[in-house]
Formats: sequence, structure tokens, C-alpha cells
Amino acid sequence: MRLMASMVVAALGLMAAPATTAVADPVPPACTPPVQITDLAFDPPEVTAGDATTATLVVQNCSPDPEPVTATWLGRFIGPASGIPAGCPVIDPLPQQTTLAPYSELHSALTYTVPRDCRALTLVVIVRVQQDATILDQQAAELRISQP
Repeated sequence: MRLMASMVVAALGLMAAPATTAVADPVPPACTPPVQITDLAFDPPEVTAGDATTATLVVQNCSPDPEPVTATWLGRFIGPASGIPAGCPVIDPLPQQTTLAPYSELHSALTYTVPRDCRALTLVVIVRVQQDATILDQQAAELRISQP
């Protein structure tokens, strides 16, 4: 069974468009803890300011029970000095709530457009998966940004 949802979020020139798919797997995987992030990566892993990239997340439910979770996407542009680099927006957290079917995977993707005048060298995205206040897993991915 496949479920798909999409949303577009725009913040100061940053475009984020998540797409989510849950895929059931009839064979129980061998993993611990019951819910974990198995992949988080940018494609492409490097862009020039003004270009876009997509961060893809895979979360796996290894338990025989449905697991209600929230995957919260956090992002921050980083430059050569402390603080937010010139021309770069602040990125608000983006929570995605879902219930993972037993032995299923959640596939989610967010597209980020780096504003042309953003002077960052890196975009760091962290995804935190939690149930209520309990963090089950979190992972980070880094996007390299080259300046024109």
C-alpha cells in the first residue's frame, strides 16, 4: 500500500517541498530500535547558490505494531563566520506526522532551493524522529554550497 502527501513551504526564498510515501514490507526486518532512520542524503550533494537539491529520508518500522511518529526536519545555513550568513533565510522546523504500518518504511523528500544571494558554504539538515517527547532517532546530512 502506498500513501503520498505533498506540501510546499516557502520561507524567504527557500523552497521546501516534502513528498512522503509509506511502503509496507511483509518480511520483518532485523533492526533495533523499533523505529530508525536508515538513510538521509542530499541529491545532488553539492549545489551552486541559486540551485536546488533534494534531501531524501528513509525511516523504518521494525516492529509488528503500528508506530505513530513525527519526523521533524531542521535546517541551518552555515558560513565562514558565526551566525546566519548574509542573504540566507532562517529555516523553520517542519514536522511530518504519520503512523508507520508494521514492518514498513517511510520515504520522504524535501527540496531546498539555496537563494542566489545566500553566502553559506553548507546547509545542514537534521531529521529527528520521535514519539511524543521521546526521540527515537536523529540523523544529519550536509549540502555543500559553492558560490558563483
